[in-house]
Amino acid sequence: MKKILLFMMIFLTLMTSFAFANESLPQQRMTMDGQSTNFYIVQLALGGKKVSSDVPPVIYNDRTLVPVAIISQHIGADVKWDPEKYQVTITREDREIVLTIDSATATVNGEKKQLPDGVPAKIITHQDRGRTFVPIGFISGMLGLEVKWDNNTRTVAINEKEKSKEEEVKEEVKEEVKEEVKEEVKEEVKEKENTVVAKDFNVVTKNGVPEIRIKTGEKVLHNELRLVNPDRLVIDFKNTKLALDDQSKLNVDKMVRIDVNNTVLKEVRASQFEVNPDTTRVVMELKKAINHEIIYDQSTGEMVIRFINQVNHVRIDDMNMKKVVVIEGGAIDDYNVMHLHDPERLVIDVKGSVLDPNMKLPTRKPDDKVIAGIRVAQFKPDHHYQADDQIVRTVIDLKEKKSTDEFYFEVRENQLIVHIEGKPFESIIYEETGWTASTLVLRGDRETDYRVTKNQGSDRLNITVSKKDFNKEISNITIQDHMIKEINLFENNADEYVFEIVLQQGVEHVIMSNNPAKDLVLVLRNEEAQYRQRLVVIDAGHGGTDPGAISPNLKLKEKDVVLDVAQRLNKFLMDAGFRTYMIRDNDTFVGLYDRAEIANQLQADLYVSIHANAAANTAINGTETFYHKGAQTTERETLSRRMAQLLQEEIVKELQSTNRGVKTANFVVVRETTMPAVLHEIGFLTNPNEESKLNTSAYREKTSQAMYRAIARYFEEVQ
Repeated sequence: MKKILLFMMIFLTLMTSFAFANESLPQQRMTMDGQSTNFYIVQLALGGKKVSSDVPPVIYNDRTLVPVAIISQHIGADVKWDPEKYQVTITREDREIVLTIDSATATVNGEKKQLPDGVPAKIITHQDRGRTFVPIGFISGMLGLEVKWDNNTRTVAINEKEKSKEEEVKEEVKEEVKEEVKEEVKEEVKEKENTVVAKDFNVVTKNGVPEIRIKTGEKVLHNELRLVNPDRLVIDFKNTKLALDDQSKLNVDKMVRIDVNNTVLKEVRASQFEVNPDTTRVVMELKKAINHEIIYDQSTGEMVIRFINQVNHVRIDDMNMKKVVVIEGGAIDDYNVMHLHDPERLVIDVKGSVLDPNMKLPTRKPDDKVIAGIRVAQFKPDHHYQADDQIVRTVIDLKEKKSTDEFYFEVRENQLIVHIEGKPFESIIYEETGWTASTLVLRGDRETDYRVTKNQGSDRLNITVSKKDFNKEISNITIQDHMIKEINLFENNADEYVFEIVLQQGVEHVIMSNNPAKDLVLVLRNEEAQYRQRLVVIDAGHGGTDPGAISPNLKLKEKDVVLDVAQRLNKFLMDAGFRTYMIRDNDTFVGLYDRAEIANQLQADLYVSIHANAAANTAINGTETFYHKGAQTTERETLSRRMAQLLQEEIVKELQSTNRGVKTANFVVVRETTMPAVLHEIGFLTNPNEESKLNTSAYREKTSQAMYRAIARYFEEVQ
């Protein structure tokens, strides 16, 4: 399944007083929540000067999000990241703002505040660079800054508010008082605190990850700061004097400088940053963003700066017509691979790493022809490793036997990309660029003539190129997406290659490159792929430790029955061109509120929850469908009721079951979702007749077919 995009159109609203729509804004493709998305990007100006960053500011749900690094670099705020809580803390003067990734609530000086339009901080990846993004309008307002929008240059301008003379006088008095207090505190510190002596300083490697160890003999208070361009981690150890026993570790300027140059660190420096009171500063130049912790090792009497190599995301993806598994983390390039048989599987061990406890398990398409399943866990070292090694193991179960040399491994910054179907193509690139658009690129060895022909009424697009100008890399490829059925390669008698692109119905092409050219660029559009713009979330009820209802005779578990029906429905919808997302596609537990939140974050168009019923009276049977009715009638409620009616109608007609009707309920998944949502009970597991039917593949198939027809009818009505 192609990556699910979270939205199509974005209208920018910087503050409640600024609102406009501008479809001319440039777009860039980035990854958020594991899904590839086209974001509108904007420029940013601070204090009248344009600001640039390696990942540009974007518009998300009508709000401007910027990389948090900009806050620390240009607004003069202190920014800290808590990897365990997924929280970013921004401090400036007397304001402390705490934002949690994917949470619509922030705290300002300990007081909870709702973020405008519920747009939270997000983690967004652009060109393999993952960055924490925050809503700049909210941040600026809380820090007392002024925000304006320049429509001509598509620029968000942030400036300090001009202060009145009265405010300036107050500030001057405040600063004078602050300095006096600071001096008094310094004197007290000198008198009351004992100076800690740092007697030794070393960089060691443990489990493939570096540690900085400072011999202090006791626990030391410290401050830390993250800097970018270049990436640096700065730790100031308070009331600490750098006085090494081994003076040879100091260079002529009395600084410790260690050239580490491993996968995490370039260099580590330590120096006496301040005296009276003494402060020892440690600066680490980082090669990549990675989490860390600072602890006191009582057994050795050392303060330890320890880097935590965390695996935080594993996903299955399609990359240029081939199946890949992407493993994301900090230092991801130290890994082992095992190819095992009977059953066929590929094992990847990322060494010196821990598994993010909040990581969601990767999901796969039920009809995946390559991958049968995928598992990720913290692995207890066996005889291949040392007893204290930290290893995150990913096991990819394969559907067919493969040769070991078919696998290809690629490290891109913080990503290990496992190419299951061989080395990626270089001479041909095919990628989705929108719900109804894709790009196909043929990359030649040099500038050449490409002949593109398509007979009227034909579904075949032919591209002819000279053999001497093109490196043949493919033979025939079956794609079967909403644009292309397959690509076939032939040779003619004129020493030319002929690419035959077999298109889906309704697909048109536009040539975007000049001729002659080194690369041929085609844009494919399929306006008939109407369902591509619709995202349906399918929720198979219960799962994992929650079996749901259990039938009395055959001991059928509700969680298993509804998962099978959900997977069948998913296939029907995907075959028809819908985008889908399954809350679970295996036997795992997902919390009720989490289910609703997932659908809300995806901005789905429809939510369908599937359950099986139970009752003490075994004579009770039939199907029923629920939706949520609020205090006031809304468009969402009206649409939910209509979807429930269509679903109940199609199910009763197909299954000839007892019609228990459309009802209202306060179930979490239909109440907390923001899109039209229904919950359907497909039958009673406690009724002997329906228990018997629900045990059959044919009955489950008919149930999913009826559900698909109801969903298709619903979207035909609401277009």
